[in-house]
Amino acid sequence: MSLVGKVIDGKYKILEKVGAGGMAVVYKGEHIYLKRPVAIKVLAPQMARDRQFVERFFKEAETASKLDHPNIVKILDFGDEDGLLYLVMQYVEGETLERILQARGKLDLSEALSIALQILPALGYAHEKGIIHRDIKPGNIIVDSEGKAYLLDFGIAAMMEEEEAKASGGSRKAVGTPEYMAPEQFRGKADVRSDIYAFGVVLYEMLTGRTPFGDAKDIYELQYRVLREEIPPTGLGDEIDAILRKAMHKLPSRRFRTAYEFAEALASLPQAKNLTLNSIRPVKPIRVIDESAETAAEEEEELPPGALRKITQFIELPEEEEFEIKERGFPWGLLVGLILLGLLIVGVAVFLLVRFVF
Repeated sequence: MSLVGKVIDGKYKILEKVGAGGMAVVYKGEHIYLKRPVAIKVLAPQMARDRQFVERFFKEAETASKLDHPNIVKILDFGDEDGLLYLVMQYVEGETLERILQARGKLDLSEALSIALQILPALGYAHEKGIIHRDIKPGNIIVDSEGKAYLLDFGIAAMMEEEEAKASGGSRKAVGTPEYMAPEQFRGKADVRSDIYAFGVVLYEMLTGRTPFGDAKDIYELQYRVLREEIPPTGLGDEIDAILRKAMHKLPSRRFRTAYEFAEALASLPQAKNLTLNSIRPVKPIRVIDESAETAAEEEEELPPGALRKITQFIELPEEEEFEIKERGFPWGLLVGLILLGLLIVGVAVFLLVRFVF
């Protein structure tokens, strides 16, 4: 059922569809009194029938609406209109980073840094407010025609993905988009350092045109490699690789402590000397995909089997200790064991020698 032309809450007129997913449709709208464009996300009707979800949606939306940062898409309003849950947001004329990467493959280092030096402070601001995103990925970053980058869908995206997984019979143990999930997220745990890891993956993808383990054949291989393997070098030098390894360390305690710290490390790179948090080189987005919801939905369906970019699912995992990641240090236990074995051999030899002589 098309909602184009409908007025929501007596003040938001729906003008056109601009996107769609499994659990929501996004429209361009207008505040009929202020004559101001807005983005309106309308959730799937079945969600409004789940009172527990509705309560959680209102709570998440209320929390996210308190975020006020120039690089975070502002939530302006939310509610329930005739059984439809909706979210009214600041309208940004631009492209998602995901579509820009689809068009260009990868970005120049200076372009990637310009986006990172906008998004990381926004992420740090949200973390200071006690809000974790949990689903940082290129599809949740928008870049406008002037190169300004915005982060969107705090809390809401992850919550909707959880509902989508429940509807498809999946587990609730892990939530997120697998390619961007930190090791601990595969066990259902997330904190600010999980967001830092995820943005590390996004930065790696901006620089190389691929995610570190995006060539995995399936979700299980991806999970194994995320938990066990080091990220491949970018080919852009030791300094940037060291920063990415720290951001995506297997152990949360070894990552950057804050998103601000991550941004400072990037700002210290020679290639960032002309970039500041207030002076960002524009990144011109390229429009390559029809904005209609129907086209977007069709393209999602045409992804090849096993494709991971748009997979958002929940998986059952073995017990946590089977995936416990420990820091590698000097093998003192092995050394002590060898010493004891050596002493035992010497002792036996002395005993036999004494016995033979006497």
